[in-house]
Amino acid sequence: MQTPDENKRRKIMEAASALFASRPFHKVLLTDVATEAGVGKGTVYIYFKDKDDLYRSVVHAGFHEVIQRIRTQLEEQTDSPETQLRNAIGEVVRYAYGNPDIFRLLREAHAKADDTAHCAAIRLELATIFEAIIRSGIAKGMFCDPHPELSARFIPGFVRSAFIYGDNTFDTQTLEDHIMRFVLAGLKTPAPAC
Repeated sequence: MQTPDENKRRKIMEAASALFASRPFHKVLLTDVATEAGVGKGTVYIYFKDKDDLYRSVVHAGFHEVIQRIRTQLEEQTDSPETQLRNAIGEVVRYAYGNPDIFRLLREAHAKADDTAHCAAIRLELATIFEAIIRSGIAKGMFCDPHPELSARFIPGFVRSAFIYGDNTFDTQTLEDHIMRFVLAGLKTPAPAC
């Protein structure tokens, strides 16, 4: 039995990510992934149970990267909550535009229990970040939101909905600006609880 090698796993993930980004899910074969990664097809199975498992791993790694970029920006910057919100939305929009097939998994999450749990974890991580930004804006008197935990869950959904139901012809800046305008209209409108 071959011992797992993190470098090979990384090569497989990079190859799969490039292939999933350039082709629909059903047209990506594990043989193609193995060839692109410079490993044998059997080697792919040492690291991943099947194509779905590999795809979930690629999705998780991609979203983890986005989440880490947002967290790093929040730690390094002392920008206003409005700017932090714009930057976080921008990261999600740019990731979505760069990886449109990723949203297939999010859309079809109800099909498999592991996908549901996986997607729920991603959504919760993003929601936690957006909630913290909104709460910061509330504490500074910039935002008014009686339920920031709900608003935080809606924001990534705007991007997802644009890809699922939209025509995907808008550039990233237009989509980012529109989502931001919509979100700020809600956060800056005084509610009875504020």
